[in-house]
Amino acid sequence: MTLIQPFMGKDYCVIADNYYLSPELADVLIQNNIDVYGTLRPNRRDLPENFNKITLKKGEIAFQRGKITVLRWRDKNMCRFLAPSTQQIALKQIKKS
Repeated sequence: MTLIQPFMGKDYCVIADNYYLSPELADVLIQNNIDVYGTLRPNRRDLPENFNKITLKKGEIAFQRGKITVLRWRDKNMCRFLAPSTQQIALKQIKKS
């Protein structure tokens, strides 16, 4: 947080990989007007219990969380991505066309 302190409240954007990013960090950054995007590890403690248990077929995606959106989708491998959310989205599955 020390590195990003001068940018707090100035509408910047942070992109992070799955080693650094967590939903808890995303909440703190978003509260300080900093958007955050990046990949997410499946075992982060702030993710809901059922988030990793949803079975997805190739081409399906799932959304979750309040001020942040955590996307989980399956192509060749399972992928997870975190981004800011402008509205609350209920957990659901969408089939890719």
